[in-house]
Amino acid sequence: MSAIRNDYREHTPYEIASDPEPFADTYAELCGLVPIDELVRLHRRQFPELNMDRDTMREAATQRPAGWSGPCNVWEHEGVEYAQAAAVSNSGHSEWFFYHLKHNYYDQIGDYNKLLPKELEREQHYREHLVKLHGNRPIKELTFDQLVSGHRDLIVKNPSVGRLVDALVALRTQRPDHPRERDERFYLEYLTHHEAELVSTMSDLTFYDAYERAAFLMIYTFKPGPRDYDPFKDEPDAQVLLATEVMFRSLPLWGLNGWSLEEVRAQELEKSLGAPYPAGDGEDLQSTPEPDIY
Repeated sequence: MSAIRNDYREHTPYEIASDPEPFADTYAELCGLVPIDELVRLHRRQFPELNMDRDTMREAATQRPAGWSGPCNVWEHEGVEYAQAAAVSNSGHSEWFFYHLKHNYYDQIGDYNKLLPKELEREQHYREHLVKLHGNRPIKELTFDQLVSGHRDLIVKNPSVGRLVDALVALRTQRPDHPRERDERFYLEYLTHHEAELVSTMSDLTFYDAYERAAFLMIYTFKPGPRDYDPFKDEPDAQVLLATEVMFRSLPLWGLNGWSLEEVRAQELEKSLGAPYPAGDGEDLQSTPEPDIY
């Protein structure tokens, strides 16, 4: 549960879904960037009785926390103001960059303030790239229940994420050291949820991305210490690979304006066939060669 939703635990579902701050937070975190005017339109469409105004929505999007370095704020590009996901805001990215240096380039941590402007410039280029990716693709409109749940639950409670956890747990509990399933499930669930949240921030994905992540997730199916598995040389388990592919296709992506690859595939097929094509939650997907929409 996000910090914002922790503050709303005593409120009704309607109050949570309609409040402009968690409303803006859910859309921004699922899409990466959302124009303020689009948030106002979506809110008025979902809750016409409240007649949301632009200033209120802008303030709500601005004050969302991004980390210890400050709020998310809004980003202006070519005359349009955007609500930002915490990770792509200057505040959120500054915090990420500090810990990136601390854990990977500790000898450069003293140069943090000197290196930061160039890093934030690169992040601005990424935001511009994300705007282009969104292009003419409409934002995915969320249901009332999805707005109540919030962006994190929409990612980690996606059925495909649970199936990947099941595949990892099944493999881990087959190992000779006989770990307790309850303990291993808690640990592997934590790791898989983190992986799913990272995947959802991607602008695009390929089969090779899924293969690479499956290979590294395999590490956690062995007990700590020396193991007879090398992610750079050995093949991942077939069930883990399939479950990872399905998760990659089923999660909302920043680069697709909150849609999943499977939903986009269904939209393309619907255009081609001239008839509705249902997008599943990944349960019916099989391992296939890389599709064109990747």
